[in-house]
Amino acid sequence: MQYTTLGRTGLRVSRLGFGCMRLPMKSPTEVDRDATIPMLRRAFELGINIYDTAAGYCGGDSQRVLGEALQDVRDKVVLSTKNPHYNKADKAGWWRNLQVSLERLRADHIDIYNHHGINYDIFEQNLGGPGGIYEEMLKAREQGLIRHIGFSFHAPPDHLVKLVDTGLYDTVILQYNLLYRELEEAIAYAAGRGMGIIVMGPVGGGCLGYPNERAASLVGDVKSTPDLALRFVLSNKNVHVALSGMNAMKQLEENVETVSRAGEFTEQDHRRISAAIEERKKLCGLYCTGCRYCMPCPAGVDIPANFEILNLERVFGLTEHARQRYAHLGGKAALCRLCGKCLEPCPQKLDVPTRLGEAIQALDERAGSVIAWTELRGASLAGDTLSLKLRCLVKNLSDKARKVSVEMLPSGEDQVWPQKFRFAKMPAYGRRQKDLQVTLGRAADAYHLDAIIRHDASELVEHLSDTVLPARRAEGYVLDASERRPGTIHVPAAGHPALAGEQPAKEHCFDFSVAYDGENLYVYADVEDDLSGVPQIPGQSPHRSNHLRIYLDARTPYMIGRGGYDSGVTHVTLAPSATAGRTAGELAVSARGEFEVRSAWRRTPTGYRVDCAIPWRAFAQVPAPPAVTGFDIAMRRYDAQGRQTLHLNWTGRAHGDRTPSAFGKLVLV
Repeated sequence: MQYTTLGRTGLRVSRLGFGCMRLPMKSPTEVDRDATIPMLRRAFELGINIYDTAAGYCGGDSQRVLGEALQDVRDKVVLSTKNPHYNKADKAGWWRNLQVSLERLRADHIDIYNHHGINYDIFEQNLGGPGGIYEEMLKAREQGLIRHIGFSFHAPPDHLVKLVDTGLYDTVILQYNLLYRELEEAIAYAAGRGMGIIVMGPVGGGCLGYPNERAASLVGDVKSTPDLALRFVLSNKNVHVALSGMNAMKQLEENVETVSRAGEFTEQDHRRISAAIEERKKLCGLYCTGCRYCMPCPAGVDIPANFEILNLERVFGLTEHARQRYAHLGGKAALCRLCGKCLEPCPQKLDVPTRLGEAIQALDERAGSVIAWTELRGASLAGDTLSLKLRCLVKNLSDKARKVSVEMLPSGEDQVWPQKFRFAKMPAYGRRQKDLQVTLGRAADAYHLDAIIRHDASELVEHLSDTVLPARRAEGYVLDASERRPGTIHVPAAGHPALAGEQPAKEHCFDFSVAYDGENLYVYADVEDDLSGVPQIPGQSPHRSNHLRIYLDARTPYMIGRGGYDSGVTHVTLAPSATAGRTAGELAVSARGEFEVRSAWRRTPTGYRVDCAIPWRAFAQVPAPPAVTGFDIAMRRYDAQGRQTLHLNWTGRAHGDRTPSAFGKLVLV
């Protein structure tokens, strides 16, 4: 086993560490001790002396089993764990977490105690400065309960540099591997200032943990893909420890052999592996540096992300992983309309549209077909009749030009015009569009169209639909939670997914309405569910509290719901407080971004009512209120362990969906 000194901590640690997040499990909250304890003991025998865990790992059982396995060798190992509690108004919760960790680890001190998953914004708001949680870290260190202070990190490089510049931390745990190198320069910066660098996910969260001839053949003297991945990370002179989340004895033995077999990893090894990767990218015609000069794409394609994913398939042979990543990508290559605006700014002179076509062929499950989707562009309301302006987009996902005809079949009493249209010549990977007018024949909150697409001898039916919420203009709107507002929408409505399944959300519901004027969007909610509970679960992040959240995406229609928090995307969280001594008039309102949300609220016998004003200028990208805004409103509850027990939203769509259908559409009428 190789050993090194962990930065300014002075701790002598093995270069391979044991990450205790993915231990073998008997149940969601119980580690399989028969499999895990012998593995942890064997790791110690093989020379691993640094172990990392956290309060919530393995359903809260990871710390316990680690304490059981290593109690008799406690003085010979380095224990690292994490505290996810950030709320500086509840320092007692932070101390409870520390005490629980000490008890579960069967230790009188923790060698490295980390803030869990922070970025610089969290540091500024909750950790640093007078009264911040970092002061509690110092008190615990003075009492001998912890020895060194660190943090784990999942944020952009500039946040890491700012945290390093505070000079407050001894170590950092962060992600770095063959597939994710964005932090490489920031790692060097942190190491140069004496911090201990501990890498999590050295085998790409398991993506490089399987036999893969294409990845292993990048250089000639590696035995396997995990061997290559570990060697790459540990040959970076700025990395001290690679934490591997091992869950099988064979995996442990192989990783130890990798770290022990080759003697000292050198910077030459690192350069050689990096050069082999870059050469493979060039040979594949995909030497994209991620400079983003091609962005933004007017069709909504995330060009660098598509090329990064395609490289996973071409360079590393990670076909299934690449297809999964592509399936969850908002700005898919399939959106490309062959406009060519990306060609001129590319410094590598890549034929971007052609390469995007290759991404479709390799990654898109619909490759070879013709697909269609719709974008809502606006609406008008006459009485109870809602007329929608839609744009139907048709994309050829094959490498052959085609003649395409489309027939739109509305549902029920709805009407659509034009009902039929055709494209005489749609080029390979080409895209065309047609504007439609759809009139809903009833008071409805959704449209449903069947698009029959015919090309060559094929016929395909696309089911096109969206959830629509008309918002009426309301001049002189006054925030008022004293009375129930008329015309609200009930969630869950009949047919909502929450009413089906093994645990239907029958006891939970809320009603809401939306209005607007030139200055604000107004959202009223009547929650028939006492969400006060505990304002924040002790030991959990601030967002792990029971709350109601409003999601808004005011980007251009083709970008709505495509993932990310660019300008134009925000959310507002409303969390009623039950802290002792507070009055019923207090409501915790937080918004993503620096803007004020005005609100009025009051408790009711079964829950609470809230009426809030969200200023358009805070998130809209145009001077006037946008005709269409992506919208959803959701209620969440958590249990005592911070696990989500309820996610009830208006659209009924799955949480985490990163496609255009992730939002409903709010239309101003």
